[in-house]
Amino acid sequence: MSTRLVILACALLASACSAVPRSGPLTADVYDEAAAPEALGFELIETDAEVVRRLGAVELGDDLTRLARGPAIYGRRLRTGDRVQVMLFEATGGGLFSGSVEGGGGARALPEQIVSANGTIRVPYGGNVRVRGLSPEAAARRIEAALQGQAIEPQAVVSLVSSPSASVTVLGDAVAGGGRVPLSGTGERVLDMVAAAGGLSKPIHESALRLTRKQSSALVEMDALLAEPAQNVAVHPADVISVEHRPRHFSVLGAVAQNARIGFDRPRLSLDEALGMANGLVDARADAAGVFVIRYEAPSVLVGMPQVPGARLAGYGAEPVPVVYRLDFSKPSGLLLAKRFPIRHRDTLYVANSELNSLEKIFRIVSLALQPVTTGAVIGNLVVN
Repeated sequence: MSTRLVILACALLASACSAVPRSGPLTADVYDEAAAPEALGFELIETDAEVVRRLGAVELGDDLTRLARGPAIYGRRLRTGDRVQVMLFEATGGGLFSGSVEGGGGARALPEQIVSANGTIRVPYGGNVRVRGLSPEAAARRIEAALQGQAIEPQAVVSLVSSPSASVTVLGDAVAGGGRVPLSGTGERVLDMVAAAGGLSKPIHESALRLTRKQSSALVEMDALLAEPAQNVAVHPADVISVEHRPRHFSVLGAVAQNARIGFDRPRLSLDEALGMANGLVDARADAAGVFVIRYEAPSVLVGMPQVPGARLAGYGAEPVPVVYRLDFSKPSGLLLAKRFPIRHRDTLYVANSELNSLEKIFRIVSLALQPVTTGAVIGNLVVN
C-alpha cells in the first residue's frame, strides 16, 4: 500500500506543478517573457539610481510653454468679423456730417459695421477703408486721411462693439461656466480665462487643462500648472481651453494585502507610498525581489537610457513604449529607490508570488488529494489486523 501511495503522490505532484493556482507570473516568468522573441514586446528595466533620477525629471503632462513662443498680446487689433461703430466729426456746421453739436460743428454716427473678409469697412465719401490689423485708434487716423478734402477738418472715433475672433473658447466638464470669453487686450493668460469662465467645478487635483492652438495641443495637470508659473502661458485669439475631470488612480495586483484600483489626490506619489496605500506586501506570499511597475512611456523618456538600446527604441517610432520596471525590496537599496520612484496616473503595480509559496500550494493540493487514500489505508489495516 505504501508503494502505491508514493506512486500516486508523484503523479499528483507532477500534475499540480503545471496547474497550481496563482495571482500572476513569477519573477522568473517576467524575465523569460522579456527575452522571448515571440512574446508581446516590452522593455524590462532594472531600476537603479539613474533610472529614478531620469523618471523624477519627467514633467507631469505636456509643456504648455511649447505652444506659447510669442509674447502676450496687449491692445486690440481689428479682425475680420469684428463689429465696429464709427463716429465722424467736422470742425464747423454745414459740412458732410452736419448735426447738432455744441460749438457749431457737425457729427454723424455711422451704423455698426462688420469688418469684411477683405479687411475693410465702408465710410461715406471715404470709400472702402482697410482697417484689419489696426488698433481702433489707428483705424480712426486712416478714416480721417480718407476724408481729407471731403469733410471740414474731419475727426473720427472708432469703437469696437464686439469681436468674436478676439476671444478664447473655454469648455470641459471641470469648468463651472464655459463658452466664448472675449479678450480685453491686457495680456490675459490661461488661468485668467478659466477664472473668467467661472472657475473650476472639480477639485484641483482631479482636473487637467488642455490648450489647443491651431493644429497643436498640450495637456497638463491643473495642480502642476498652478505650481509652475511658467506654464501659465499667454492666450491668443481663437485658442481653445478644455478643462477635463481626470481623477488619478493606479492599480495594485499580486501578493499585496489589497488588490484594487486606488485613487490619489496629490501631484507626486512615490512607490513606497502607493504600496502603503494597498497595505503593503503579504509576507507569506510575496517575492520581495519581484516588485514591478508597469506603464507605457513616451519614447523621449527612454532616449539615452543604457538599458534600452537606441536601435530597439527606434522600432517603436512615436508610439508609447510598454515598460516594466523591476525593484528589489529584499535589499535596503530597493526600499530607498522606492521612496523616489514616481507613480503616475494609470500605473499598474504588481508584486510577484514567491516560488516557495507556489511549492507550498502544491504540497497542500497533494495532501488534500491523498487524504481519502491514506484514511482508507488506515481503516484497511485495522480491518486486516
